[in-house]
Amino acid sequence: MFKNLKIENFRGITDLEVNDFRQFNLFVGKNNAGKSTILEAIFLLINPSNPELPIKINDMRNISAFKPENWDLFFHNLKKEIDIKLSCELTNSEIRYLKIKPLMDSSFDSIVPNENSIVKIETNNLISHEGIELIYAYQSKNHRVNEQVSSFRLNQTPKGPEIKINTKHTVPSYLKKLNGIYIHSGFVSEAIGKRFGKIVENNNEDRIIKVSKKVDPLIQNLKLGPDNTLLCDVGLKRSLPLNVMGGGLIKILSVIVAISEVENGILIIDEIENGLHISLQEILWKTIFETAKEYNVQIFATTHSSECLDALMITAYDICNENVEDIRLYRIEKDLDRFKIINYDHDMLYTSLEKGWEVR
Repeated sequence: MFKNLKIENFRGITDLEVNDFRQFNLFVGKNNAGKSTILEAIFLLINPSNPELPIKINDMRNISAFKPENWDLFFHNLKKEIDIKLSCELTNSEIRYLKIKPLMDSSFDSIVPNENSIVKIETNNLISHEGIELIYAYQSKNHRVNEQVSSFRLNQTPKGPEIKINTKHTVPSYLKKLNGIYIHSGFVSEAIGKRFGKIVENNNEDRIIKVSKKVDPLIQNLKLGPDNTLLCDVGLKRSLPLNVMGGGLIKILSVIVAISEVENGILIIDEIENGLHISLQEILWKTIFETAKEYNVQIFATTHSSECLDALMITAYDICNENVEDIRLYRIEKDLDRFKIINYDHDMLYTSLEKGWEVR
């Protein structure tokens, strides 16, 4: 799990350091304060040698990877001459470093994994077009591993533009990564049915069905349909697809099945309250606390909602009891290019909310 995070020159953040992460971490702050950028930095450091992750975080913002000018958006104020630097320390004392820089002219050799894939790795010695290079290293037990370099670029082919991926591992034996899932605020996971299927295989679906009934008492059962479609039995002549059951149920089920899949890993949730009525906030947090404890998952989330914070504190006492110190809230304040982090432990957050002080 993550203990801390440092970000330099990534998106809108010039220099920011966050310390003392716990199992449950919630970020608040005004719009454009950098909350989502913090989540993206954590996501990149979960598997920093994977060059497809920068493509994914842009895709979640609806930024096309097929326009090279969009790659400038990774860099603070579009200044590609200043490298992005991300680093973190994990609870196992490992320190990870990731540098992201422009890639202009180089050549590489690699393989073709799937000729039907949009993202292709090709066996050719090519002079690159402009792209992005990721340089990753880690330190553990006073030993620094040589850098592992990966890259992606956009090349024009007779069939149209294709993204070319390349990875060079200087230390092939080191391929560690954390388990991690990112639930974006505007994205309902298409993998929810597939994840539920894995839960059924392990006979662990009872908790999910129980939570679903709290959200919608008409639900009698959940089952998988064709193409991993999750179906809800509500007592009608046929079961209904999950996507017609309302955003609240979809959001809560997305969270609980993701936690179940990412055991001993990281779950990132942008705008955790999105799609939820106030009456479901406590159900969501109870589900998160109970399930994350069971599967040993670290949670990182953002919110703008005071109701979400109230529900968190109410549920924390009921579920976490003596483990309330596992909860941290970080308020991000931005003044031009300067950032400040205010770290709220459980007692400070409780007092602030009780007295009506604004913490968002």
